[in-house]
Amino acid sequence: MSKLTCDVHTGTHIEAPLHFIPDGSSVTQIPLDILIGDVFVAYIPLANVITPSELASLEIPSGIERLLLRTRNSKLWKDGNGIFYPDYVALTRAAAQWIVERGIKLLGVDYLSVEVYSDQHRVLTKLCCPEA
Repeated sequence: MSKLTCDVHTGTHIEAPLHFIPDGSSVTQIPLDILIGDVFVAYIPLANVITPSELASLEIPSGIERLLLRTRNSKLWKDGNGIFYPDYVALTRAAAQWIVERGIKLLGVDYLSVEVYSDQHRVLTKLCCPEA
């Protein structure tokens, strides 16, 4: 017999607006078609923070609604030591606005959050509630 113990951030995880916006949608209210379909995977090996100019340089095809970002964060998982690295690569609020303006509905990253550790959900709020 085997036992596997992990937290909810292990593997694929969906961040629902309700997690950080009092009247936001729950995961049960996220349409499944947002989660299924073509995706553009972008490799950004040198960035310390992802800005609009960094995103513009990726030449993301028009019409893409799902974007996965692979950064140096991927290497943080390799040693398996479980240490949290607060200086992970993340998006600026302006980069989140750039993503929203292009109609990208799903964003995936290779670490525990899309925003800088100290941003207090400003990037997440922009991605989930563009009018905020």
